[in-house]
Amino acid sequence: MERALTVCSDDVSEMKASIKSLTAQVNKLEDKCEDLESRSRRNNVRIVGVPEGPDTCTTSAVAVMLKDAFCLEKEPLLDRSHRTLQPKPKPEYDLEGYLGLSPKLCTPEEVIMEGRGVCSGFSSICLEMCREVGIQCEEVSGYSKGIGHCPGRSLSQKPSDHMWNAVWVREQWGLLDACWGAGTVNMETKTFVKRFDDFYFLTDPSEFINSHFPDDQHWQLLDTPISMEQFELRPLKTSAFYTLGLTLLQPIQYKITTEDGEATVSMTSSKPLTFTYELRQRDIQTGVPGQREVDSSCGLLSMTRQGMSLRLLPPDPGDFELKLFARAEGDSGALRWVCSLELECPAIRQSQPLPANPYVSWGLGTRAGELGVKGCSVLNEEPVEVGEGGECEVILHTSRPLMMVCELTHPMLDPALTKRCLALQITSERLVCHVLCPYKGFYRLSMFVRDYSDRSGSFQNAGNFLLRCRGQGADLNQLYPSDLGLWCGPGMRTEAAGLSRFSHTGALVNAPQGRCNITFHCASTELQIHVVLSAEMNQANSKQALSAEQHQKNKVDSKHGPGSEMSQKNQDKSKQGLSAELHREALFPLSRYVLITSMDSKVTVSVSAPRLGVYRLGLYGRTPPQQDYTPLCDYVLRSTCERCGDPFPCVYSAWGKGCVLLEPRSGLLAPRSWVSFRVRVPVARRVSVLAEDRAELKMNRSRVWEGDAFTGGATQVKLIAAMSEASDMAVLMTFNVLDLKSEL
Repeated sequence: MERALTVCSDDVSEMKASIKSLTAQVNKLEDKCEDLESRSRRNNVRIVGVPEGPDTCTTSAVAVMLKDAFCLEKEPLLDRSHRTLQPKPKPEYDLEGYLGLSPKLCTPEEVIMEGRGVCSGFSSICLEMCREVGIQCEEVSGYSKGIGHCPGRSLSQKPSDHMWNAVWVREQWGLLDACWGAGTVNMETKTFVKRFDDFYFLTDPSEFINSHFPDDQHWQLLDTPISMEQFELRPLKTSAFYTLGLTLLQPIQYKITTEDGEATVSMTSSKPLTFTYELRQRDIQTGVPGQREVDSSCGLLSMTRQGMSLRLLPPDPGDFELKLFARAEGDSGALRWVCSLELECPAIRQSQPLPANPYVSWGLGTRAGELGVKGCSVLNEEPVEVGEGGECEVILHTSRPLMMVCELTHPMLDPALTKRCLALQITSERLVCHVLCPYKGFYRLSMFVRDYSDRSGSFQNAGNFLLRCRGQGADLNQLYPSDLGLWCGPGMRTEAAGLSRFSHTGALVNAPQGRCNITFHCASTELQIHVVLSAEMNQANSKQALSAEQHQKNKVDSKHGPGSEMSQKNQDKSKQGLSAELHREALFPLSRYVLITSMDSKVTVSVSAPRLGVYRLGLYGRTPPQQDYTPLCDYVLRSTCERCGDPFPCVYSAWGKGCVLLEPRSGLLAPRSWVSFRVRVPVARRVSVLAEDRAELKMNRSRVWEGDAFTGGATQVKLIAAMSEASDMAVLMTFNVLDLKSEL
């Protein structure tokens, strides 16, 4: 037994050694085979595009091919050659066959072999495939509105040009077009664009009939079949038209004829969509649409969340092709072609050209709600009629605080002038854009918004509005000030600063008498208010003054006759008055025409315009220890009074909160005259008027200091006060004593 075990153990050891040796040999052979295979591959030559045939892959045929391809002196010696197998391409449309460049591929065998076919090839394959699985299928011939379709040309005089299928599924017949479902043909590039479209598989017959008209009306599968004439009149609607849930309201036929140079197209949609359009004029002789699109200014496209409306005003008489495109709102992909129409324009409307609109649609944008805009003062895409004086406004009602910027375009407007045509008011619940139109014609006003708190966010287009100015427009000398800020009127800035209860809640303040008082309340007692009054360069003011002088001269001439003694006297008087006004304007800065009065929480800003014109009244505020004033809002002040206003007294720092100037309000006093003074100065112990002589004022029962002072020959009158018995008299304000006539 022991001997037998020893023999077995030796045999096992030998077998292990043999297995190890054999494994090493196998590994060596595998490496050698891999090396030989790699060498063999490096010696192979792959030729692409060799036509199929019985003798095209022999060594002799390939040798001749290589000699010709590489310009060899003689044919190379080949070991072997064979044809490699590649997957068959998916079937595509046989465009060459359709164009007559090669025989059409129609039978299932040809289509499978070549990987392409015309419509009958697709329908025949569909027929064979259905028969293989036991589905009843029929081929249907007829007319289609596909390649080569020309709207307006009768189909009755030509043979049918298309084939599709009808299949019996779910106990009823259904329609399908495998050719149209495989993709589309781009005739400009002569290529087939593969794009699976399941709309053309078991399509609703009422939708299928808009593009497919069978020779046998039975295959319309409609309760009431339509005639060929009705089929020809129907507008061309693509599959995207139905998948996007569109309904064409106007027109109901493929062709529109303008009335008074205008035509309208409107659609509804089951979901919010973005629209655009292309309009191309057809060649008079060939009828082919031109390559260049008609300028977008010929159309007014407005979009809502329920659809679109397009008003067309062709620039020239003739025939046009109109294509409409759409996509789901928020989709970043390309807009899809949904419908084609024909437009006939016998005569154009003679009107002002419309401004170009790079944002395509007019009116409030479809995404305005998402951006925070819940309504607009302009209800539709109709032009906003600009009122007398070239003035109008557009208001956006907001659901949350928003920031706004605007863009105004007109052929005659330059950037500098455009800035003087807009005044914006930004509040928590609405955005107001005041517009001045200085020229006749149409304007485009585009409004952009972003969240008020998102300072890093970008502005998004909320709406584009067409403005129409029929009159002469606004006077160029009466436009808004060029230094007008973004914050006009009370709004988010003033609310954040604690200002409320404004007497003038709008951005525009009219002062027919040349004077106005703007009041508001301040929540913080520490907030300091500063006011700046500014206007355009004096050149414009001089023109207005000269215009007023000419107006006065015309009134006198019409009453007494030109050249009369009365007319000459009045002209001299008018010139003296004008010179006095210009001299007074040169003497006093605009800061003298503003007076601030603070009473507890109420602040009153009094303004006296030096002459008729447009001014910017800027409100600023700061809270100590803040050094710089922060802009709070701007008012646009318009004075229409031809009589020049007087400046206010020059105010000093001692004139503080609670001080009120009751009389005199003018900072100009006549020489050698008695003047009554009435002021309220809290905590003052003594109040005096320092002129040629000193006059002490007395406090009455209403705690008003009052009294009379004689100006005499002084050039300046000071109002002074002592706040305690031991303190010195401090200057509250100064008045100028000036006789403009005698100086001139």
